[in-house]
Amino acid sequence: MRFFEIFSTGKRQKILEHVLLTEDPSKPLGVDDTARKLKLSKGLVSKYFELLAGEGIMRKYNKFYLDQSNHLTRALRTLLSLSLLKIPEAVEDDVDLLEVLEGVGVYGSWAKGENVVGSDAADLELWMKVSKNPGDEAINDAASRISENVPEGSGVSVIVLTPHKVRLMREKNPEMHSRLKHESIVLWGKGI
Repeated sequence: MRFFEIFSTGKRQKILEHVLLTEDPSKPLGVDDTARKLKLSKGLVSKYFELLAGEGIMRKYNKFYLDQSNHLTRALRTLLSLSLLKIPEAVEDDVDLLEVLEGVGVYGSWAKGENVVGSDAADLELWMKVSKNPGDEAINDAASRISENVPEGSGVSVIVLTPHKVRLMREKNPEMHSRLKHESIVLWGKGI
């Protein structure tokens, strides 16, 4: 994959974010419509769509392009989605939260690159590992700051993991514990 060409300009990244983060992958995309929405030239969008098709990220279908929905699109969607999250800024501004916060991670559809607009999988699922529960207000404030950069239509849910809760989960729900431990991406601090 020619990563340099895919991410070589801000305009190309803007197009890729539009394709993978704001459009329904089951619907075909047209060059004209995409250029108009993004206020870019048709030539730029057309050339870039051809590059994405050549790299296996999109495929051409008549005059339109479709998201390939493969391992490449999932990996790129994960990368682009996580780049939107400003976790350090969201958690490091709260001194009280920072005293007890040990780690923040993402799991579910966002960790797998399956966060598709307009589906149940669009929501951001986070865990926050804490030494003790800082209270609902601190967690809700952090979640609100994080959600400022989440695409429209995506909700944010947070699981607060105290040492006691992790121990209970390991004993009573080992599948969930394993999923959080092995299938999540640590965004800040320590893992589970």
